[in-house]
Amino acid sequence: AGVSSKNVTLGDPRLKEIINVATKIKTPSLTVYLEPDIAEESLLAKNIEQELTYTSFCTVTAAMEIWYDPDLSSTIIEEDSVFVESFFAIPDEIESKLHLQSPWLLRLELDRAKMIDCKLTMALSPVAESFKTDIFIIWSRHGISRFAFLHVIH
Repeated sequence: AGVSSKNVTLGDPRLKEIINVATKIKTPSLTVYLEPDIAEESLLAKNIEQELTYTSFCTVTAAMEIWYDPDLSSTIIEEDSVFVESFFAIPDEIESKLHLQSPWLLRLELDRAKMIDCKLTMALSPVAESFKTDIFIIWSRHGISRFAFLHVIH
C-alpha cells in the first residue's frame, strides 16, 4: 500500500531501516494517534506536537555573524549597545577576566516566532557549562546572543 500525499519509504527499504535501527532515515515521519479528549483540544494537541518535534539550533537561528569587537564591555555593534551596557552596569568578577577573551565573537540572532512556536526559551547555561571558563556569553531577551571565546595561545 502507498500514501499518495506523502513521499515516504515503504516496503523492504523501510523494514530494513527499522530492523537495522538506521541512524539516517531516508524519509522520517511519525503518525501519532491522540486520545479523543486531547485530539479535540487544539492547544493540548499542539503541546504534544511540540514535545515530539525535533528542533535543532539551526531551525530557530535567524542570523549568525562573526564580528571583531575589541572591547567586549562596550561594543561597535549598534543593535547590541543597550543590552551590553546594561550587562556591564553592575561590576562583577567577570570584568577582571575580559582581557583573556578573544576580540572575535560569534553573534547569533534567534527567530523569536520559531522559538515561541517550539516552546523554547533563552537558557544558555548548558552552553556555558559545556565550555566552562572558555566562553563568555551575553544574551538579550530579544534573542540576540554574543559568544566570546578564550584566547588560544600556542
